[in-house]
Amino acid sequence: MYITAHRRTLVAAIFFIACLSPVRLPAAGGVRTWTDASNRSWQGEFLRVDGPSAVFLVDGREYPFPLAQLDTADKVLIFKLRNPPPVAVPSPAANPTATSATTNEPGVLPLGNSRMADAVLEAYNTAFLRRENRDTFYKKTLANDKRCGTWVGALEIQLAEDAYDRTRSGAHSKLVRDLTDTFIAKEGTDWKGDKWNDDVQWMMIACMRGYQITGNPTLLKTSVTAWNMVYDRGWDTTYDGGIWENMDNVPEGGKCSLSNWPMIISGMLIHQSTHDKAILAKCQAIYAWGRTHLFDAKTGSLYEQIGPKGQTGNDNVYNSGSFLNAANALFQATHEDGYYRDALLAANHVVNKHAVLHHNGRLETAWEDQFMRALARFCRDNNLWGRYRPWFEANALAAWRARRTDRNITWNDWTKVTETDDCTSFECLSMAVLFQVMSDPGLSGAH
Repeated sequence: MYITAHRRTLVAAIFFIACLSPVRLPAAGGVRTWTDASNRSWQGEFLRVDGPSAVFLVDGREYPFPLAQLDTADKVLIFKLRNPPPVAVPSPAANPTATSATTNEPGVLPLGNSRMADAVLEAYNTAFLRRENRDTFYKKTLANDKRCGTWVGALEIQLAEDAYDRTRSGAHSKLVRDLTDTFIAKEGTDWKGDKWNDDVQWMMIACMRGYQITGNPTLLKTSVTAWNMVYDRGWDTTYDGGIWENMDNVPEGGKCSLSNWPMIISGMLIHQSTHDKAILAKCQAIYAWGRTHLFDAKTGSLYEQIGPKGQTGNDNVYNSGSFLNAANALFQATHEDGYYRDALLAANHVVNKHAVLHHNGRLETAWEDQFMRALARFCRDNNLWGRYRPWFEANALAAWRARRTDRNITWNDWTKVTETDDCTSFECLSMAVLFQVMSDPGLSGAH
């Protein structure tokens, strides 16, 4: 049953009504045709959202229908009906707390453009970027000026790298250079003391992207050394292959999505720069193993890990983003259709499940950034922006409306207004990333 069982419902009656009135009405309030993920339709009027369900008026009676089972376009429409677009967005020339630039494209979210991306980046950097003597880094919280290091610092550096990919500006190139120079000065170039393989992988990704932007050979050399170190210590024949997450917690810590998909992302960045065929082959082997052990090829969902208790863990948007990025990178390098099909399945799984991404984790928790970056890149590389643009826009609107207006920063839960306490830079990262990647000029229609 698609309609919740606690109400007296007749799904067959809904679809009978849909067959009598097949014409799709304009996307607005009132009666229109609605479609589920299986392409079955009915006519009714959207009334409200009640928990996980949208409630429709059909033939004079109310019917709740699970939001997760609507098709993507109708989920986005319901979100927009519940949350009308704002009449103003911040001017890039103004203080980040201002909201003076008005919409100029009726019916299309005015947030996915370069001016808005500039303003959101400026707000985040005003809140968290610190320049101290010769050091440039993102600090821990609004009130705590200590540097974010290792994997957290690496993930935050990628925001500046996203900004450079969007603008190709000298200012953003310099910011990436300053951030990565400080990172290497503080973290060194020998990372084998960090036994968490996923920590090292995120550090490699930030450094390799930094190398591709700045040309600093230290970033490349450090990343190649670290990649080979992680592979040599992390890959073995337990569970037929794969990379352990924590070398101090084998086997209990398991071989995780967190320690395998980012290994491919970092390896493929190295391959792009060095054309190292051995690293490409190892990335393909890691993917083949992960696809068997960590990926549900029927649904597109990801397991957290495989370990002594078998396949365990939740269906995690963070892992979905890493998988999507890895699969797309391999497809771009090899043009093997299987990688593309897997990437598409994983992307659609998340988009169809979540009309708006949200997570209640705080402190050292980021949630949406990996998926948003991966999906935007997948769209750019495969000319898919038209398919996913409405979903991006709905999420951008939700994140913007959930911001704390004194700072224009937003936490991980894009369905609730951000607390005005001492937010961490990490929990506020994802919205800033979203606006950078959805404004990439390589996306058809982005500007």
